[in-house]
Amino acid sequence: MRNLLSLIVLIFIVSCKPKVVVEKETFYSLEADTIKFGNGLNQIRTDTLFTKTNYVPLENTKASLVGKANKVIISEGITFILDSDISKSLFLFNNEGKLISKIAEFGDHPGGYKSIVDFSVDVHQKQVIILDERKQKILYYDFNGLFIKKQDITYNGDYIGAVNFVYSNNEFIFNTNNNCFSRGQCFNLYFFYKNLDFVSKKFFTPKAEENLKRSDIGVLNLNSEGNMLFNKYGSDMVYTLKEGRNINGKYLLDFGAIKSKDLAVTNYNKLSNLLQKKNQTIGAKQVFETDKWVYGNFLKGQKSIHHFFYDKHHKINYYSDSVIPSPSGVFISEIVGVTNNTLIGVLSSEFLFHIKNQLKKVEDKKIIDSFCNVHGKEFYDLILSIEENSNPILCFYEFK
Repeated sequence: MRNLLSLIVLIFIVSCKPKVVVEKETFYSLEADTIKFGNGLNQIRTDTLFTKTNYVPLENTKASLVGKANKVIISEGITFILDSDISKSLFLFNNEGKLISKIAEFGDHPGGYKSIVDFSVDVHQKQVIILDERKQKILYYDFNGLFIKKQDITYNGDYIGAVNFVYSNNEFIFNTNNNCFSRGQCFNLYFFYKNLDFVSKKFFTPKAEENLKRSDIGVLNLNSEGNMLFNKYGSDMVYTLKEGRNINGKYLLDFGAIKSKDLAVTNYNKLSNLLQKKNQTIGAKQVFETDKWVYGNFLKGQKSIHHFFYDKHHKINYYSDSVIPSPSGVFISEIVGVTNNTLIGVLSSEFLFHIKNQLKKVEDKKIIDSFCNVHGKEFYDLILSIEENSNPILCFYEFK
């Protein structure tokens, strides 16, 4: 009787185990909204795009000093700032820029990490989730910076090579960008439940680019509505994830003269060299989406960074090599996140300190007045308060 009962329990457990889906090579033929670019504008004024710009200086103490803001998430009234390069820490500030807590656990000790390349926030559990790329682990901390636990990121006992991730709807999605020796052994996206039980994996190659052997995709990020968005190196398409973990095209970036499907190129490096030589581009470097706008930037040729802004409601796009200041504020090319209908940017202290030194040399009051008229008196006072090697300034650009 006991053996029969054990057998029934075993059958029940096996039958309730989530189904694992493995998609080997999958080609996607996709429809999407087209964002078509002409020759581009030389400049865009910020008042064309934004209703206002807010600046939030961060507290300057030894404990709160951020080396470089690589990623920013705002949630539960807290600003989470990742510095993966210099301090290798994650900072929690309040809305006024005052430090709440800090996660600085670089090292081999319990609760420590050897790299901190990405993070996410579990608002329900009030936890910060950090990705340690070198050790292929995720680590959990509470909002006070106290270590909770860590887990290995493995599939069938092997590390998957995760380089960044998103956490949404109680699931992890890891971007691996594996170095593929064969297509049969390479998968871009791995899906896990919150307890890191494996769910699915996908090899991602759209039909239009199946001639390209490189399979890397760009950084995964969540838009202001919590949906995943990413682009693929060498691709004209910006992708999203629909229900059922299906990849769908969302925006087609039509740069005109050269499209990936028209190129008889089978090597990504050859394609990259060709685009640089012809001063053309395929694919954005990064893409951020709010509820009303899409922002992205890309390299045209080898060096020139171009920006595009897409008004989703009116289906109007602005494309330029520069965005000039206006009374609504200064546009900063380094965007690190989104919240609601707002882009989050950073102004480095080095940049601001350089402007401060230039302004101090100006003797003509009319030039200072002109600067204040264009950038605002608030921004002028902010610059004068900047000290060398201080914290960056957060900038919030609210779209129209």
